[in-house]
Amino acid sequence: MSNQKPETKTPADPDDPFAVFFEGAERSPGHCLGLAKLEFTEEIVSRMRVLGMTKADLARGMEVQPGFVTRVLSGRNNFELGTMVKLARALDCNLRCRLHPSASEARGEEKKGSKRVGSGARAIEAFKRSA
Repeated sequence: MSNQKPETKTPADPDDPFAVFFEGAERSPGHCLGLAKLEFTEEIVSRMRVLGMTKADLARGMEVQPGFVTRVLSGRNNFELGTMVKLARALDCNLRCRLHPSASEARGEEKKGSKRVGSGARAIEAFKRSA
């Protein structure tokens, strides 16, 4: 996963119904899920190329049937964290999930009432206090 800056976009022209529609669609959970699946799948394929690994090699490394790897690489798979970890290990990688600020936060449009929380243990403690 790259450490690129969040993509900043100009707001859609309110007089252009198509622009407004597509801007809303890009914010939908389904769109975000699709992008996350695509990015992760692309990273798998890229790493396989670097290692000279075939689908059969990946299946052996994960101790799964080759058909499972085909499904994973099809883009129609809903990844579970356990599967993502198995994929990473079979590709001689570590899995690290990170949250990246949205483009609106990068532009300084923080939500009202939101609090900045430090990383690690402080974030977990803040979460426990808020629950």
